[in-house]
Amino acid sequence: MRFARWHLLGNDENLATAWRFDNVPLMFKGHHWDYFLALEEDLARLARYIHFSNENLKTYSIEFARLLMASTQEVDALFRQICANNGSKAEKESEYRAFFSKGDYVKMREIEVSVRSYGLTFTPFKHWISNAPTWWTANNKIKHERHAHFQEASLENVLNAMSALLIANIYFSNEMGTLNKDMIPTKLLLPRKLIRATVSGLTSIKLRMPV
Repeated sequence: MRFARWHLLGNDENLATAWRFDNVPLMFKGHHWDYFLALEEDLARLARYIHFSNENLKTYSIEFARLLMASTQEVDALFRQICANNGSKAEKESEYRAFFSKGDYVKMREIEVSVRSYGLTFTPFKHWISNAPTWWTANNKIKHERHAHFQEASLENVLNAMSALLIANIYFSNEMGTLNKDMIPTKLLLPRKLIRATVSGLTSIKLRMPV
């Protein structure tokens, strides 16, 4: 599978300049990235029926419940592998929180993800300090007490969880040495503050994508 890499054809500071693309190998290798793209495609399709806006962030549905659970569980899987790769046996949210609060990992809290074309921005780990993120807690409520907390399957929680999954994939790919600094072929979600984190040699990644 191959995706398009975008090249800037003008002033690097001018985001309105023209772009062209060439076929290049997939940015992230492995089934985790493929799974993210599949979930993102499902999410983008829902925008045909529910406009992604501040006014609709509390809208909830069965499909949002599915995407919330799928994306949060995938974040869990990626975090567990990152921790294991660094000698940690963390396997639940509180343990992940302790692991990612150290060193350069703490900068994960700064990363913003924008929802392209809809004017929405999310920082899913911004308050990940003493408690689980709200979208993570919402997933647990939907998973275990859906009859009482179905309203937690909201557009807001889904967009936060999917933003978190994009960030988790980037960190995981960097850990595995499969991160391409020049390309991130996403359809809907675009990371904004990326990534002063994970290794000393990787001080910043500048994504060459139109915004």
